[in-house]
Amino acid sequence: MFVFSNLTDIETMLKETGLPVAYSQFEANHKNPVSPPFIIFTLPEKDTFRADNGFFVDIYTMVIELYSDVPDLSISDKLEGVLATHGISFSLVSQYWIDTEQMYETSYTMEVIRNANSSKQS
Repeated sequence: MFVFSNLTDIETMLKETGLPVAYSQFEANHKNPVSPPFIIFTLPEKDTFRADNGFFVDIYTMVIELYSDVPDLSISDKLEGVLATHGISFSLVSQYWIDTEQMYETSYTMEVIRNANSSKQS
């Protein structure tokens, strides 16, 4: 399972795909909007485990959304290869066309561990 200390650790790992990456959303930039393909990731769920009356580890569900303007398995293969390199097991949960955005979204979920000795992040 992938262990991270902060969001930058996850972002750095996902950037190994060569694609633009952001947590939750890209900052609005109307002059230079991000064009697909790109990756958005979130950590929408967390389970905290304790042992010996103390904090032990946080396990997060991470969602990775891969956006592309055309169906292209090589882009998915690139992301899945990076996940495999880091020992991350994942589930591909959906693939669909977003008509209003004129792009495809492929969603993956997986569990990742936040290092118990890490400092709190915003």
